[in-house]
This record gives sequence, structure tokens and C-alpha cells, in this order.
Amino acid sequence: MSVSAAKVPDSVSLDARHALPGLDGVRGIAILLVMFFHFANIKPASRIDGFFYSFTHYGWSGVDLFFVLSGFLITGILIGLKGTENYFRNFYARRALRILPLYYAFVAGLLLLYPRVGGQHVASEALVLQQNQWWVWTHLVNWLVAKTGDFATRTPLGTGGFWSLSIEEQFYLVWPAVILLVSRQQLLRLCITLVIVATLIRFAMVALGASWAAIFTVTFARMDSIAMGAAIAVINRSSIGLSSVKRLTPIVAGLALAGLVAVDIISRTSHRASSTLALAIHCTLFVWLWGALVLGTLIAVPGGFLHWLTHAAVLRTFGKYSFALYLFHGHMIRLFAKLGFGPHTGITIGGSVLPWQILYLAVSISASLVVAYLSWHLYEKHFLRLKAFFPTHTRASLAQAAMLPPRPAELDGPAGPAVQPSKTPAVPRRNT
Repeated sequence: MSVSAAKVPDSVSLDARHALPGLDGVRGIAILLVMFFHFANIKPASRIDGFFYSFTHYGWSGVDLFFVLSGFLITGILIGLKGTENYFRNFYARRALRILPLYYAFVAGLLLLYPRVGGQHVASEALVLQQNQWWVWTHLVNWLVAKTGDFATRTPLGTGGFWSLSIEEQFYLVWPAVILLVSRQQLLRLCITLVIVATLIRFAMVALGASWAAIFTVTFARMDSIAMGAAIAVINRSSIGLSSVKRLTPIVAGLALAGLVAVDIISRTSHRASSTLALAIHCTLFVWLWGALVLGTLIAVPGGFLHWLTHAAVLRTFGKYSFALYLFHGHMIRLFAKLGFGPHTGITIGGSVLPWQILYLAVSISASLVVAYLSWHLYEKHFLRLKAFFPTHTRASLAQAAMLPPRPAELDGPAGPAVQPSKTPAVPRRNT
């Protein structure tokens, strides 16, 4: 994850859609990782199959990448809003318009449609959903998973991915008050503390014999990803800026990757290796790896590989529709299974099941993207237009911005005008 030697801006604009499109590309990487994890479910028949499965097996970490992104974007938005009129109202209204219409429509659809789909297995899962639906409506699915220690038989049908959405909603609930109450310096210390505390909690749960599901979903054991993104946002808005941590980015990424490879080798060769301990280590290393990826994207300059990758149109497209993709993609598996189309067909070509698996991936991901595209244009974007009633800036903040002297051109970063850390109010328009 090398960074060009070209000048790194002290801070970058948080108007992610218009000034920093690379973050859409990172979001695209995150959702593709998650979909690969769910769709690439094969029984390896050759060494190349095994290598491919090993790669896709870690697609679950795409959720941690989403967490880092949320921590960065939301913290930057809240810092920009701090001191403005209707601080809480505007933030919560905009978050609600982005998430709740599709989320609640999806939940209602599960409750209404699945009992009518038919089949004993589906009927029993629909009953579990009905009996536990209040966990879903109140964004507490992660605590239900931790309580039952199960992602499958005792967790409501079709809500396997809701645990991560629950953690994000809990973050949205408390973080605005935190931003309002503490100074910038105190906020950075808090973020660093949360990263450390969450890591310690995770390993303490391993020592106490907690289930892997609980370790994976308890809010306090997963808040380090969000705190990592938040810390990057605070550094971006500080006087030292992102240039102060530029050289650490490839070092952190390299160490995290080396650690992941080492843990994977030990887990495969040692019969005494603890699966929950390996999970805790993996979660920790992915926090730092994805933090380095987000930071590297922010400071990447045109011409470099990372800039080219995160600005790729295909990744930005997946990033734009990532929310609906996250909700709907799991149901493609059920749909195709009913049609007799799945990864477990026994079809091998040249002794490998990989060609069939790639075909299944292509069809499943394409179908998911079509559904997400329709969801966005027929439903989601109409609610997003209501954000105009809850602006992220006020007349007062605009007047303050108008009073500032013009900035020297050499301070502008490659993504456009950089944000003055303590003077220029940010005007984020990111629909996340």
C-alpha cells in the first residue's frame, strides 16, 4: 500500500461524493468482500480451489472495513456540524432518511412474505423471526446473536447481516453527544482508548470462554473498527493533518498482512490452536489493515495504484449501492437454490470446481446489483431528497465561511480544496 512521494494534503475534504470519490471505491471493496464470503461457498477439489476459498473466507472482514469508513465519515460530519443550529436534529434526520426507510421496509417484507413462501424449513425460520422481531425493530440483533451464540437456527431469518447494522445504529445514537461534549484533543485520546479497550475486551472474552458469535458481535468488542476510523477523521481535522501519519501507513498495512498470514498458517498446522483466539487476533489485525487502507486512500495521489483502484468506476458503482446490496444479496442464495442453481453441484472442469464457482459468483453478484439498482432508483433516492430540509450547514456557518480569507492554492490537495481544521465548516453531502 505504497504512497507516492508527492505532497500529501494536511487534511482532506469530507464531501466524499464530490471531492473524494475514492471512498466510494473503498466501500465497493467492502461490499464485494462480504458477497464473496457468502457466495463463494465451495468444497475445494484442487489446490487452486483451496487457495481461492482461503481468500474468500476472510471476506467477513468487509464488515470491519464498513465500520472504519463509518467512523471516519460520521465523525468528520459531526465535527463539521459542531456548533451549528439544530445539530442533533439535522444529523439524526439525515441518518434516518438514509437507513430507516429501506431497513424497515425490508424487515416488514420478511415478516409478511416469508411465512407465505412455503416449505417446512422456511416456515420454522419465519416463526423464529416473528418471535424475535423486537430485536430487529430496535437494532439490537447483535445482542441477540451474542445471547444465543448462533447466527443460524436461533437468529431471525434473513437478518444475519443485521448485527453489523445494529452496531452502527448504536454508534449513531451516542456519538453526536460525545463529539459535542469533548474537545478535539480529548476526542482523539478517546478514540485511541476505545481501540485499546475493545481489543482487551475481545481477548478477555476469549479467556472467559465466550462463544465465537458473541466475540464477533458484542458492541464493546467491535467498537475498535469505528474508533479507528474516527481517529483518522480527528487527525484529518487537526493542525498536524494526515501528513503526520503518512509514513506509518505502509508499515501498519505490511505488519497487519504479515500477522494475518502467520495466524492463518498456525491455525492450519496446529491442532491446539483456539478458533476463538484466532478470531480475536484476526479482528484486531483487520482493524489496523483497513484503517491503513482508508488512510492510504485519503492521501493517495493520482497515478498511484491505490488511487487508480479506489477510483475505478466498477468499485464506485458497488459502493454507491452497497447498503441495498448488503441487505438483499443473501436472499439471492435462497432464490437460486430454489431454482436449482448453486455452488454445490459437483461440476468440475479440469479437476477444479473454480470455473463453476466463478460463474455462480458472476450471476449472483450481478443479480444482487440489479436488485440494489432498482431499490435505489425506485425507492431509496426519493427519501434522500428530503435531506434538503435538514442541511448540514446553516446561514450562520455560511456567513462565517464567507468572512474567511482565501486559502493559498498550494494547500489544496489532489481531491480538491482541503478543509481548514478549525475554521472552514465542512459541508458533507455523503449519502452513507
